Amino acid sequence: TEKFGGGYNVAAPPAIFKDTAILAPATGEQGRYGIAGDIRSFDLKTGKELWRFHTVPQPGEPNFGTWGPDGWQDRRGPGSWVNMTVDVANGLVFVPMGQPTDQNFGNSRPGSNLYAASVVALDAATGTYRWHFQVTHHDVYDWDLNSPPMFAEVNRNGQRMLAIVQMTKMGYLFFLNRLTGEPIFGVE
Repeated sequence: TEKFGGGYNVAAPPAIFKDTAILAPATGEQGRYGIAGDIRSFDLKTGKELWRFHTVPQPGEPNFGTWGPDGWQDRRGPGSWVNMTVDVANGLVFVPMGQPTDQNFGNSRPGSNLYAASVVALDAATGTYRWHFQVTHHDVYDWDLNSPPMFAEVNRNGQRMLAIVQMTKMGYLFFLNRLTGEPIFGVE
């Protein structure tokens, strides 16, 4: 239970990487204050928390400041409500993130609101941020990610590359370089 009550409710099965379970909560969308949507990894043998990734960046972390002044403090979510995908060979976990809270009114969260409505790539062993791709900046339409990232090999101009394919509620498919997050076919 966090500062403002509620629990760490997990809607999708954990992602398994070696001897760890990686979990992301489904945090709900009822106001600014509440449980954080932090992704956490636990040792399967001891139950000990190994790492935590803040889904609302805090001071000193990559992409801090995308929720406005002090917008990271006591912020509910974003969380994830669908399965994560693990690339064992490259040691990455891909997390499809939900939307920020207050879906139809974003005044309390000026900015792009990272990592809401994003696919986030983390080092599966350490939780270190690798890259993200946000499909909806400052989401007020509930256009977050509704499916797990899928693996693919893509041929682009005769070059084969590892990719993830991310579906969205908007009906778009985003083809992203699995190792860098760069769009493979461009994005308007």
